[in-house]
Amino acid sequence: MPVTPLPEDNTRRMFLNWEVGALSHSTMIRVADGPTAEAIRDDLHGMFVFLIDFMASNCHIVGLDEAVSGSNVRNPVPGWTVIDGLGTNDTVTGQRLARSFSYRGRSATGRKTKGLLWGLVLPEQADFQYTPTVGSDLVTFMNALNSFTFEFLAIDGSKPVYKSDLLEDYNDHWEVELRP
Repeated sequence: MPVTPLPEDNTRRMFLNWEVGALSHSTMIRVADGPTAEAIRDDLHGMFVFLIDFMASNCHIVGLDEAVSGSNVRNPVPGWTVIDGLGTNDTVTGQRLARSFSYRGRSATGRKTKGLLWGLVLPEQADFQYTPTVGSDLVTFMNALNSFTFEFLAIDGSKPVYKSDLLEDYNDHWEVELRP
């Protein structure tokens, strides 16, 4: 049976704002209506700091915005502490600026979901599928996708089960932007 389409603004959303080199990106995260913006901010910050060791030295997560259910207006959530990539990591330049990694999940209602991570310094894989090393902070990050109750929801508000790997991709929009 086909899944009925839902409007993009069907749920409350948070937007994690990234700067990688001179480019700006956002990762949309669907969240429950109950918790305060500050509580979700603290949860997300505590989770995304696990990426520091994998973020390029010119990668920064600079802020968090919120859009309530039924609205496309994004408002900044005050109190975000910038997360800077590890200074000893390489910088991301050239075509690597268009490179992203996606985490993917599916809920019991059949809804698929994914989110994009930017500015990560991870080895290329022949099959574009990156499986984190057991015991690494990236595994902790991936496990949190499934353990967080109020964040990383599907478009209908259900909780997906996320895969334990990341898919590497080159974002079409940014490829066009970077071409001379």
